[in-house]
Amino acid sequence: MSRGVALFLRLVALRYRLQWAHVRRSIARTVGYVAFQIVVAVIALWALAAGISAFATAAEYDVVRPVVRFVLFAVFVSTIGGSVLLGFGMHQTFSDRALRAYPISALQRFWMRHCIGLMEPLWLVSIAAYGGFALAAWLLDVVPGPLALASAALLLLANYLLAHVLVVSADRLAATPFGSFVLLLSLQLVILAPILISTPEATARWSASWAAVAPFTPPALTADILTGADGNAPPLVLGLWCLAAIVLLAVLEHRAAAQRSPRLRAVCSTSLVDHAAAAVWGGSAPLVAQAMRFYLRNTRVRVNMVLFLPLLAYVVGRFHHSDASGSLTAFEVAYFLGGCLGLVTLPLAMNVFGFDGAGFRRYLLLPCSGADVVRSFAAATTSIGAAYLGLAWLLWLVAAPTPSTPTMLVMLLSQSMALLLVLHSVGIWASVLIPYRGDYERRWSRDPRRGLALLVVAVLVGLPLIVRGTWLDEAPLVEYWYVPIGALAAALCVYSWTLKRAPTVFDRRRDSILLQVEARA
Repeated sequence: MSRGVALFLRLVALRYRLQWAHVRRSIARTVGYVAFQIVVAVIALWALAAGISAFATAAEYDVVRPVVRFVLFAVFVSTIGGSVLLGFGMHQTFSDRALRAYPISALQRFWMRHCIGLMEPLWLVSIAAYGGFALAAWLLDVVPGPLALASAALLLLANYLLAHVLVVSADRLAATPFGSFVLLLSLQLVILAPILISTPEATARWSASWAAVAPFTPPALTADILTGADGNAPPLVLGLWCLAAIVLLAVLEHRAAAQRSPRLRAVCSTSLVDHAAAAVWGGSAPLVAQAMRFYLRNTRVRVNMVLFLPLLAYVVGRFHHSDASGSLTAFEVAYFLGGCLGLVTLPLAMNVFGFDGAGFRRYLLLPCSGADVVRSFAAATTSIGAAYLGLAWLLWLVAAPTPSTPTMLVMLLSQSMALLLVLHSVGIWASVLIPYRGDYERRWSRDPRRGLALLVVAVLVGLPLIVRGTWLDEAPLVEYWYVPIGALAAALCVYSWTLKRAPTVFDRRRDSILLQVEARA
């Protein structure tokens, strides 16, 4: 056994020993760790069995190639999406700097880091899924076993490397002055892609382009190999995909990220923000003004403010037509998606104290209670969101694609304010209960609590859409004007209860929050 392989096995063993040392400090962590490993093993076995059965069933009905292409492409895309957007499978136990302590070359450090990275749960499930198709092709004697397993390994390697290329590219791009804007715009374009190609002409054009490109993607190439396609082109092209991804990832990792230096800004006590806070909030004006500056000076919040309104206007415009049903559709789109405009400050509102870092200590020294601190930040973020919504619906009155009635305006305001209050109630509780150390200056980050915000938004926006499409499709939406008013009343109750209870929890958890945001716990 070579020295490199022996060292790799030692590092793998060390990885699991470190995990065990971390979780065995308490019974709850130990039980959770064991349960999680069991769940991952069950999911991996299910993916393996599903791959074998899907291949066998498709072969029985003589549709093996399209089915294998579709399933492999779905696994490939969902794995990249989960890795890039949510950070799954991107953890690296050993950094390149840590491995420099061992007498190995840069190339050996590179493949050791990423081979160990393939042991993350997401990639273990992907290994099982791809391996199921390879085993089925082997057992059914479609292709030789070594070729089937090699093609599945190449597909897994391409999947893993492309996900890492996208993540590292996003990190490098975020370090540039306009990187966060480009990343957010790219994400919005991906989300809006189905709407952009909704017309028959655009759909036909994109379908033709995809039909020309799809056969050369890694999932399609692997499907051609597993289903016995003629020629040596698929293995060769798949190997070129992996080689190109390795070279690109090595170049990106070698290029150091730009250093972010803290920017010092003077605090102006006579700014427009201070005047607005003094006019509305009276004695709490200094704290509210400081919280408003905290939000308005952040790059992510500014980019959201620039992007959200044009994107909503574009989506509403795409759904507008000259007939009455089209006009109603435009109003419904604005009704259901308008509340998302209140998300402009949510990237910080979900972790307001964590982005202060060591600056959180000043809240322990202020001559005020925890209730004043929590309510000041809540007042700031709600005021900014409400002002942004007011601007949006003022523009709706001026440039709406359909004439607006007072009932429509009341529904839009009520629905959007209800969503705003609920989302920021969740943000207050997340800031108090699960804070973490954040980087205020970082333009792009995979926040650990992003999944919570996405889940809340999906429920609050998706549930009304499901109700509308299931039970309320027989009548115009304006006939249900009382629903958003009731939702607003319920949201006000939730928000009031949050402002009453959260300060008590904040006072009780001050020391714990300080340790968490300083990353010492």
